[in-house]
Amino acid sequence: MKLLIFVSILIIAGVFITFRWRHIINPNKDGSFLIDNLQRTFIYHLPKNLKPNPKLIFVYHGTGMKTWMMQLFTGHEFDRLADNSQDAIIVYPQGYETSWNDCRTIANTPPKKLNLDDVGFTEKIIGYFQNKYEINSQEIYVVGFSNGGQFATRLMNEKPELFKGFAIISAPRSYENEMQCNNAQSPVSVILFNGMKDPIIPYNGGEVILKGKSYGHVYSAEQSVLHWLTASRCDTIPTSTHDFKNKSGEVTAVQQFFSSIETGKKISFIKMLNGGHQIPNKKFSMGIPSMGYVNKEVDAPRLIWDFFESLK
Repeated sequence: MKLLIFVSILIIAGVFITFRWRHIINPNKDGSFLIDNLQRTFIYHLPKNLKPNPKLIFVYHGTGMKTWMMQLFTGHEFDRLADNSQDAIIVYPQGYETSWNDCRTIANTPPKKLNLDDVGFTEKIIGYFQNKYEINSQEIYVVGFSNGGQFATRLMNEKPELFKGFAIISAPRSYENEMQCNNAQSPVSVILFNGMKDPIIPYNGGEVILKGKSYGHVYSAEQSVLHWLTASRCDTIPTSTHDFKNKSGEVTAVQQFFSSIETGKKISFIKMLNGGHQIPNKKFSMGIPSMGYVNKEVDAPRLIWDFFESLK
């Protein structure tokens, strides 16, 4: 038992040192704005030899998380992919008191109570990178996990014209009668991830419970996908599918691909048979145990990156 604990400590220490070493070699940069009389902050990863007119990728954290935690829970893979391509800046905005003002009326979070302008915060960050780094305004993307995914849904509803593509992890759509923001249902390109054993946001729909509190109700993962297929006028029959298998040959996840000739939009859906309320990836699999299993066959950052690349 003592040996097991010692080995676990060594593994955790090794992961921590690896991630900290990355920051020593190429530390995060940071920025801030005064919005709603509050100082709002963000960090970002900038490749050392950045090419002209890079793309910008937002990565929004979930409830209770900090910016650096999204780097950690995605295995720093977005940063590595940006370093490899040298054509992308990865920005991690910080939610007020670790959450976002999304579309839900029932989620009684601090930014919801204050009705903070997180959409305006996002637009101001875009302006910052346009002025400072001359980003390609036609290649701005959004990734959101959990509450960050719910906020990304708000951006999909209210500001779809600003973004080329979206990625939503563990955040099905809320019931229509529990949404307070614009529901324009514009055509969008989006890749969605859901775990079938999510202990917080039920895969088959229903009430969202976190630490004994209700955060409203959501449609099932499949209903959420159908919503965006309809909005983007995609055929509901997949153009192709792909199975993810573990070392034993068992299928642990299935990916479906959809597209629309009419709108040119693409949609992909990954359901993880064993997945919890986690960010699936191969670089970091030590998620919070109470939030379920981290699927190791599905590499979300890589799949998201490739999906965004396919939109060019």
